[in-house]
Amino acid sequence: MSIFDRLRNAQTETELFVLLCSLTRTPTYRPLRAELVYTQRAEGSALELTIRQGIKQRVAPKQVHLSWVVTHVFTMPANGSLLWQMKDQPLVVGLEAILARLDHLHETLDNVLPAEHEHAEHA
Repeated sequence: MSIFDRLRNAQTETELFVLLCSLTRTPTYRPLRAELVYTQRAEGSALELTIRQGIKQRVAPKQVHLSWVVTHVFTMPANGSLLWQMKDQPLVVGLEAILARLDHLHETLDNVLPAEHEHAEHA
């Protein structure tokens, strides 16, 4: 079963959060970093999974700078619904809404990737 299918088949918010945490172990050469921390919020305590991606920017000829950008924050409150904040997107709350958003992103990638793959084959 693909990792997307495992995420999509999560039955509870806790299961989905644990699966997300398991995905964060990446080789050091990949521009992806994740941090899981305990946080105290006004609503109470929570676990927060922050995902940063390395974005390359050309700053001069033959000089590239890697900046780390927070792209996703998943918050699992002790007494509340799972929250997903994606960079430049509205907050997504609860298992049903998160799974719907994952489905939407998966469909979008399915529509974009084949076109890019065909283009790469003809290049």
